[in-house]
Amino acid sequence: MTCWLRTIFSLNDLKALRETCNPQWLESGVRDLVSPTLTLFANEITHLANRHMKNADKVSQAVEAANQLTNREGFLPAVKISEPLEAAYKEHHSAHTELVDKESLDELTRWYASDEPVFPFKERWYRSAVVNQQRAVERLNSWYSTEMQVIE
Repeated sequence: MTCWLRTIFSLNDLKALRETCNPQWLESGVRDLVSPTLTLFANEITHLANRHMKNADKVSQAVEAANQLTNREGFLPAVKISEPLEAAYKEHHSAHTELVDKESLDELTRWYASDEPVFPFKERWYRSAVVNQQRAVERLNSWYSTEMQVIE
């Protein structure tokens, strides 16, 4: 959960707690006990409300920047951005599952004992999957750092 959403939930919780406070407490003998807590709630509500307003402005700027970005030519929607990552993840997961299999470990042990210069197929497949996954992440990072606007 983002800090912004936590602020909204905390603000709503504090407001709900303030609403459950009995107004007669201020007139009774428990006033000295309750007053600091109510003051703390009021201060915290004010602080969180101000923080929420500040963050709401940043969110609206982010939405506006995203809208400008999506209207540009050559924009890749989020679905297309995540496709290479998902494919790289699935390939890596499959290769890893095959690599840790008992048969693969035995094959790697046999390869290690031999003079064969080329890794066994499953080992090569796994290493290739790791490289492909790293490349997919690097491409996405590159896209993000060059295309996304800085929001202050």
